[in-house]
Amino acid sequence: MAQQDENGNVYMTRDEYAQYWNNAQKGVFSQEIYDRAEQLKLGDDLRKIIKQTHPNVPQRGFDEQRMVNERINAFEKKMADKEKAEKDKAEDDDWNKRMNGVRDTYRLDDAGMKELDTFMRQEKVANPEIAAAEMNRRSPRMMEASNGFGSPYMNFQKQDGWDEIARNPEKWANDLIFKAAKRQEEAEKNRRF
Repeated sequence: MAQQDENGNVYMTRDEYAQYWNNAQKGVFSQEIYDRAEQLKLGDDLRKIIKQTHPNVPQRGFDEQRMVNERINAFEKKMADKEKAEKDKAEDDDWNKRMNGVRDTYRLDDAGMKELDTFMRQEKVANPEIAAAEMNRRSPRMMEASNGFGSPYMNFQKQDGWDEIARNPEKWANDLIFKAAKRQEEAEKNRRF
């Protein structure tokens, strides 16, 4: 261990001198890096390391900058979350509007809408209009019988000749073709004279 005499001179061994010299060089080296940190583009990284090793040592501007950056980041995150929520709500509203349009167009009830959802997932179709059209094409719904005049639906049980068509459709079609050919032939004869 180094010793000091009455005149203030310090005496130490060569090993102690080498130790103190190394420590002094490390201090000078560290101070040089710290002073030139901005030029070396190590500023924030070096200050973070110093803050981790010596949390109570104040660093000019670093603590304030970190606090301001944290507030700015929190505000930006809050605004981004708000924009995302608004965008998600707009997309949900658009989706619900499209689904209600499909419900009205294809006259689907709740069970039909669940079936449409299942169909869209199984067939991997993202567009509900296309999925509803394809689902309707694959399994058309039975038409409702109607007694009303001017209805687009036909009630075959009350039509004349339905029994004949049901018994032998080929004979009925041949008879219809034969009658049409006879009318055509008569029309041709009348046109010649």
